[in-house]
Amino acid sequence: VWGNIENIMKGTKDRVKQYHFLKINNNNICDFIFSFSSSHSKVNNEDILMGVKHHHEHYNGNGYPDGLKNDNIPYFSRIINICDSFDAMTSDRPYRKSFIMDKALKDIYNRRYIQYDPYIADIFIALLRNGKITLKY
Repeated sequence: VWGNIENIMKGTKDRVKQYHFLKINNNNICDFIFSFSSSHSKVNNEDILMGVKHHHEHYNGNGYPDGLKNDNIPYFSRIINICDSFDAMTSDRPYRKSFIMDKALKDIYNRRYIQYDPYIADIFIALLRNGKITLKY
């Protein structure tokens, strides 16, 4: 289903935004958010909604929808951004095969300060490398 939707929506920025908003409903991402946030302040619906809305913002300010930068990007958005990117990289797409985990983690590492919050990227990489996050396929 998603492959067909990707092809239909190519080239339409607003539809692509809608597609990404719908597609973000991913159990791996939710599991990570709740496991990561358990030691932080109480999670509420507003945090989650803002996290989803802004998960395509880039740490350097070149993302969308609002061009937010650094710590102005909601906390959960910065987490979802990494999780969504990792999921995209390690999943088959109609136009390419999935990356191996090491290649995906290297890409995340190399894009710290550009696309990803460096602190959260380092934690995500360490959790995966140390087996604290397990992947389910």
